[in-house]
Amino acid sequence: MVRKLKSYLAPWFWRIPKKEQHWVYSPSPGPHKKFECIPLAIILRNILKIVDTGKEAETVVKKGEVKIDGRVVKDFRYPVGLFDTIIIEKIEKYYRVVPFKGGLTVKEIGKEESNLKICKVVNRTVVKNGNIQLNLHDGKNIIYNEKVNTQSSLLLELPTLRILDVINLDVGNYVVSIAGNHGIIKNYDKKTKIVYFSRDGESFSTSVKYVYVVGREKPLITI
Repeated sequence: MVRKLKSYLAPWFWRIPKKEQHWVYSPSPGPHKKFECIPLAIILRNILKIVDTGKEAETVVKKGEVKIDGRVVKDFRYPVGLFDTIIIEKIEKYYRVVPFKGGLTVKEIGKEESNLKICKVVNRTVVKNGNIQLNLHDGKNIIYNEKVNTQSSLLLELPTLRILDVINLDVGNYVVSIAGNHGIIKNYDKKTKIVYFSRDGESFSTSVKYVYVVGREKPLITI
């Protein structure tokens, strides 16, 4: 298993000083694709700068001081991805991973938001006893027998994964794209699968696979 990655191959949003570091942590296999996530140790050291070295990051994580989506993670290479929440209770800090310029960034949030997460429904499958399983963008699966369309989003309570709300891809609802643009849906062309949205007089459009519904008139979470 490859545990390290040459720094020049790392995505720009990992914020690696490539002239100073030849090798960086490679993310563990997990819920997010290799270059659509950030290894937890890199978040702690390079982005949040909570620790100074990789060894310190490893120690903090192995001691169980970091939670992802409400659950303790002890893998310092854990792949942290879109809308994942990070809790470091020892220093009372709470964060969410959000889209930014075609990559990812980590934004501080309040404690009251740290138990909330938006997940996009990317597929539905029929499982045992005819139950409907919703397959979410972060690898989570939830049994939910009420009708929910793909491309809709779920507002989840963490870590229980209790569904608090279902937000559909409807005109008037609020979306964010992986490019970091966000705003109110003006139109969704189902034939071309293009979503048109706007904010503060600026208009955007992109494929439906690149947008996430995050609220109705405004986002339900900090983005």
